[in-house]
Formats: sequence, C-alpha cells, structure tokens
Amino acid sequence: MEATSLVVHQAGERKIDTLSLKMSIMADLYKESKIAVDSRDKQIAKLNEQLHSYKTAEELMESVTPELHVLFPEINSIVIANGISSTSRYDVYHQKATLLVVDAKKKLSAQDAERLTTWLEERLKTQKIKLIYG
Repeated sequence: MEATSLVVHQAGERKIDTLSLKMSIMADLYKESKIAVDSRDKQIAKLNEQLHSYKTAEELMESVTPELHVLFPEINSIVIANGISSTSRYDVYHQKATLLVVDAKKKLSAQDAERLTTWLEERLKTQKIKLIYG
C-alpha cells in the first residue's frame, strides 16, 4: 500500500461530485490492474524463456546421443544433467557444471575420457564437464 494515495472530497454545503469520485476510483483500479498485468507478463516471459531453454537442451541431447555412440562405441548409455559445483562447504562461489554419467563396457582410458569431455564441452558449448562412471 506504499503507492496508495487517499483523495478526500469534501462537499460541505454542496453536493458530492459522484462522477469525479467514480472516475477517480476507476483510474485507481485501472492503474492497479495494469501493474498486476505487467508483473504477470514479466513472469510469463521469464517462464517462457526457461521453457525454451529446456526444449533447446532436450533437442541438443537428442542430437548428441547418436554422435556420442558413434565416436565412443564402448559406451552403453549416458545421462547428461546440469548441476552446480562447489569446492567446499564454505565456498560461497558456485559454478554451473554439466554432469555426464557414463555406463561403459569398460572404464574409458584417460585419453578417451579427455577426448570425450573436450568434445562435449565444444558440442554443448559449456565450460565444465564432470565425468562420472555409473
């Protein structure tokens, strides 16, 4: 109610001007409604942006998986997920990370693991990939 204003109309001997009172009330209602609608529009735009991001990630995953199996046939299955990385429980700086959970016939060599993470960093346009064997 910080932005609320109170307008007092005193009629005294005169009649109250109901038309201006109605117009004042309608103007206030319109302004409040406009603020609420603008707020909802911003929230909808933000949610649409997030939804687009999820759809883009899903489409990218669908295109990466077949390529990955061609480049690394020893991999049975993968899970790619976004996460947050922190170096310690006292760390206030958190960094986004892409988690790659790999189920392979045998553990990848250090060279293949490096080649896989480098390829995925380039393909997914991400900076940090954490490889996990599952």
